Amino acid sequence: MLQCIALNAASFLLVFSAGTDIRSRKIYNSVSLCIFFLAILVSYERGDLIKEIITVIFIFPFFYIL
Repeated sequence: MLQCIALNAASFLLVFSAGTDIRSRKIYNSVSLCIFFLAILVSYERGDLIKEIITVIFIFPFFYIL
């Protein structure tokens, strides 16, 4: 149940973020952080938290360079 609520909230935040990006060419940091924490919550609920952390450690430097 918590996983479903978190995924719905993340979906809403992604749509909101896309709307503000189209309208004003800005994506707010607070929205990005909320999506990040919701993703961690869902990963914890599914039992994939360790895999998600390892993935972030390897992918973050690549996207930081971009």
